[in-house]
Amino acid sequence: MIGCAAPFAGYYLSMPVIHISETEAVRDFAALLAHVRAGSEVVIEGEHNAVALLLPPAEAPVVDPEHDAWFRAQVQEALDDPGPGIPSDEVEAHFGRRRAASLLKLAGNGG
Repeated sequence: MIGCAAPFAGYYLSMPVIHISETEAVRDFAALLAHVRAGSEVVIEGEHNAVALLLPPAEAPVVDPEHDAWFRAQVQEALDDPGPGIPSDEVEAHFGRRRAASLLKLAGNGG
């Protein structure tokens, strides 16, 4: 087990890092998950490189109850709307045009 400090969103997280082979991971996957649940980062390595990275779950984001209620109401209103839906080809075409316009705008601004 090797300790490491890795930059993440402006913070430095310090967590144990475990490097194991694919064979070792398959042999006792339950124990591997126990390490992840305990806060370890696990790198599963193949012959020449990493093939998987297991990370402990991030903390749940703080949700503003008022925004959550508003968002849920908006979703429910859309689900309850008896009007005709928009055909998927029309939606795809609309957002395809928006993506193309955004790419042109980015290209015109040099990036």
